[in-house]
Amino acid sequence: MQAVLPETELILIQIAEKHYPHTHFRIIPEFNFKVDNWIEMNFVAYLSESTSEDRPHSNPFHKYYRRDRFDFNLAFALKDTRLFLSGDWHEVTLTLHYSLAGGCSWWDEGDAIARPHPHGDKLEAIAQEMYPIFKTR
Repeated sequence: MQAVLPETELILIQIAEKHYPHTHFRIIPEFNFKVDNWIEMNFVAYLSESTSEDRPHSNPFHKYYRRDRFDFNLAFALKDTRLFLSGDWHEVTLTLHYSLAGGCSWWDEGDAIARPHPHGDKLEAIAQEMYPIFKTR
């Protein structure tokens, strides 16, 4: 398992927030000590302060502000430089596979599918922006 520097995490959060307005993301790294050629992290979504003046909780990451339908997971395979973004939509887990050579492809439990609506285009844009950050590691 590879670590990501805090400066890199900030850049990744800014990319995600650009594509999901009115949303804050918190990154939670996943540590799997058996796999050392992967970077894995969860992007946990919260409603941002810009959506309301009346905020009953001062902590922007309070569970009151959770937007779990915008959560997604990221995994980057260092060995073959593939980026995976996955998330739960309508009770299934969909996964975007991204690489420079293959572009974007979507999968639902092993079956290739069309780009899902409404998040597919956003996650494809996020993957295209995040990929160079991991590719240079």
